Amino acid sequence: MRRNPKGNRNRSCKSNQLDVKGCRGVYASFDKYAEVERLEGDNKYHAEAHGLQDAKKGVLYNDFPHVLQLRLKRFEYDFTSDTMVNINNRYEFPLELDLDRENGKYLSPDADKCVRNLYTLHRAPQIYFHKGTVKKLESEVVRASKLKCTSCGKKGAVLGCYMKSCQRTYHVPRAYDIPDFRWDSLSKYLCTHASFGL
Repeated sequence: MRRNPKGNRNRSCKSNQLDVKGCRGVYASFDKYAEVERLEGDNKYHAEAHGLQDAKKGVLYNDFPHVLQLRLKRFEYDFTSDTMVNINNRYEFPLELDLDRENGKYLSPDADKCVRNLYTLHRAPQIYFHKGTVKKLESEVVRASKLKCTSCGKKGAVLGCYMKSCQRTYHVPRAYDIPDFRWDSLSKYLCTHASFGL
């Protein structure tokens, strides 16, 4: 006899921790996060009434918050050296993050498909860097939007060009906490006078 029980657990998710290691950017991290894991063999799922069962485990979203915080896993525990190791891999994130992509593959069947989950990256003082917090980032955003670094473009200029000439070696991506705002609520959470036009 074959059973096919389904179980769901709903949790509120205001902040996601995304893997950096082995991922090229935010979309690759979301793909890894939502990947379906097969529980079989020694790793079977224990269902209360049915004992150990082969199962599939995965994450799908019913909805996304208006303000989405993405935390990047920039550290990993190394069992050999018994220390935390910094992951300095290159990591890309778009200025606009579309979580409805590929026909809503991150959304559960119960999700409201009328809501558009398109986020705009907001570069505010809440973007942290591992070698200290960047001071007065708002003025750097304004300066970068006027400068536009020839080597890196606006995005690189905001994250790395703090001198008059481009310091390419400084462009190691270190952003840890990336706040994103859904496009329909951008004006609700950001003051109009604080728009830097990136």
